[in-house]
Amino acid sequence: MVSKHRPGRNLPLLALMDGKIVGAVTLHQQLGGWKRHIGRVSVFVLPVYRAGGLARALIGEIVQLARNVG
Repeated sequence: MVSKHRPGRNLPLLALMDGKIVGAVTLHQQLGGWKRHIGRVSVFVLPVYRAGGLARALIGEIVQLARNVG
């Protein structure tokens, strides 16, 4: 069986507080074909840091990074 899976690229960003990871966002990007302009974003923020805008800031940064890498 031949796999039709195309490799992608994952671009992570981390939010650190006192040297500990408190949030993360990752852009999962397809590298070829017509789906190359479609990405999926995963976001994680520790509960104690939620409701403070951290997730929004992380998403804003990853969107800007996605625009910069095309």
